[in-house]
Amino acid sequence: MSSTTVTSLRDANLARVLRLVHERGELTRAELTAVLGISRNTSAQLSDELVSRDLLMEGPAPTAGRAGRPSTLLRPGPAAPVAVVAEVAPQELRVAVVELGRTVSDLSVKPLVTADPDTVLAELIQQVTKRVDRSGRRCAGVGVALYGLVDAAGTVATAANLGWRDVAIGARLAGALSAGLPVTVDNDATVAALYEARHGAGRGARAVLYLYASVGVGGGLVIDGRLPPARHGSTGEVGHMLVNPAGSTCRCGSVGCWETEADRRALRRRSPTAGASDSDAARTILERATSGDTGARSAVDQTAAWFGEGLGSLLNILDPDRVIVAGFFADLLAAAPQTVHARARARSLTAGLDLTDLVVAAEHAPQSALLGAAERVLQPLLDPVAIA
Repeated sequence: MSSTTVTSLRDANLARVLRLVHERGELTRAELTAVLGISRNTSAQLSDELVSRDLLMEGPAPTAGRAGRPSTLLRPGPAAPVAVVAEVAPQELRVAVVELGRTVSDLSVKPLVTADPDTVLAELIQQVTKRVDRSGRRCAGVGVALYGLVDAAGTVATAANLGWRDVAIGARLAGALSAGLPVTVDNDATVAALYEARHGAGRGARAVLYLYASVGVGGGLVIDGRLPPARHGSTGEVGHMLVNPAGSTCRCGSVGCWETEADRRALRRRSPTAGASDSDAARTILERATSGDTGARSAVDQTAAWFGEGLGSLLNILDPDRVIVAGFFADLLAAAPQTVHARARARSLTAGLDLTDLVVAAEHAPQSALLGAAERVLQPLLDPVAIA
């Protein structure tokens, strides 16, 4: 075996150790040996090297009253980098720090008084810079999850619910930060899908479809823990799938898009309700439906049926192993599961389709998008090339 091959194998194993610690947060040396299927000697060499670089640190595990020599826990170390991440939603800006091991800290949530891109970007730069400076850790990069269509260069081609078009947020953010600090910008549902597939409700499934609804509808598809390549970043724009040619005009300009029939605004339209926001109104209508209000129940069932209509079409097209729903879609599924399932089965080409275990709620909402943005930033550290 050549020295190059040995080095590559070592680097691959070091990355496997870091990925495992990232996934679990902490684990014993014995668990590391068992999960990776390597010898105790190899396990010790790998963990010792990462500890010597301060990428990992070790300490005693809780004994829980057990006799014998205490185990040693491996955790992310002081040199393990962090990701500074942000989620730009139609009504708020969320910014946080995410460490190796998936710990979220220094989270702030600020309402957007205006969706003007220059104003939002100025606030984003300020909040991100603060966290890069005060984290006290090496920053691996900045990740942004945004409610819109984002291309590979980090330019927002269109964000209908923000009113943005052709906003080069990636380049502008990179230019305002420390030289060389990587910046990734992705659709929010795309990175949320990535995180839920790897660490949430999609664990163990090969093809994971993630669906999210709020003001608008988005989605993401993950195959074998990876995002499929997308030329224009439009892989998850399921909210603009045609479901009702005789329906309402969408904010994108088309008629009958799925989100015009199945998001929070659609529910509010069917049961006009006073409220400070569409989110508050939807919550009120759902509560009234649960308490026996027939008008509210009808509105919920109609909206749930349109959710199921679109879901059934996507099941035909993508045939996923798991469908993860979040946001308003999770609320609809909880409030009217039989309606959602019945309409999806009626649209599906698979006879006798059982949706009980196939369609499940997200595990990490409402932080899936922030954590997914961090996953994209930290990914290079978890690949063998980053360890060499």
